[in-house]
Order: sequence, then C-alpha cells, then structure tokens
Amino acid sequence: MSKDKELRIEKVGKPNEIDYELQSILAATEMPKAPTLSFDDNGNIELIDELENLIPQSIDSPEEKYELFYKVKEKFLRKLLPSGDSHKKARKIIREEINTFLTRGHRAQEGKPRGADPRMGYQEDMRQIAQILIECLANNSTPFELYTKVSDLNKKMGY
Repeated sequence: MSKDKELRIEKVGKPNEIDYELQSILAATEMPKAPTLSFDDNGNIELIDELENLIPQSIDSPEEKYELFYKVKEKFLRKLLPSGDSHKKARKIIREEINTFLTRGHRAQEGKPRGADPRMGYQEDMRQIAQILIECLANNSTPFELYTKVSDLNKKMGY
C-alpha cells in the first residue's frame, strides 16, 4: 500500500465496558492452555493457571442468593428477633440495618423507595450477614447485640 492509502482505524468516542469485556475475552484466546511456570523471590517454582485468573472470583448465582436471603437470613432473623406487636419497631430497626448493609448503603426513607433491593445484593455481603446471624444464634445473642454488630459493620463500610 502506498503512503496515501494507508488503512486507518479510528475509534469514535470513549471505550466502553463492552469493549473492555470483548478485549479480555479475545485476550484469553492468546493465553497458554496449560499452567505457566513462575519463579518467586526465593527461587521456588510455582504453577500459575492463567485462565483461572481471568475468571471473576465472585460469580453471581441466583440459587445461592435465594438460599442465603430466604433460608438463612429470614429464617435466622425469625429465630433471633422477638415476636409480637410490642417488638415490631425493634424488628424494623434491625432489619433496616441489615438491608442497608445488603444494599451497600441505601437507607429507606419515609415515603420514598430505598433505591435498591436487598434480595439482589452482592453474594459476599449476604454471606457476611449469614455468618453474623449464625454467630449470634450460636451465642444466644440479644437483638441489641445483633443490631450493634451490623451497625458497626455499616459504620466501618461508610454506610
């Protein structure tokens, strides 16, 4: 080809998330099929599976979310929280803290929607709440202790 008729490929606009995903998929085809040998600072040999490193560690599983939300969180909350109309406000306060954590900081406001659904939260957050509930149930914790643990977690996360 002559200098005047060079083939030019120009991108119009900013690269978006789809472009990056497409690049990562295509880059995976160039990766070695077998594990790669790597040497650490001490001279030890380590096998590294390059393809496994490309797969995200947190793969969304609707079945696991359902199990964690309904069969762990809700079931354990029913066991931990006191029943009856006189304790309705306490249950609401504790559930609000848990749902704020599961929605990563979206708090419910009077008359306005939360803006996020705790049932669709991140699985790692649901696992963390499930672990707290399991510990509280195993230790016969009071509702106040449960509230304190979740509230401290929300403060730590900046919610």
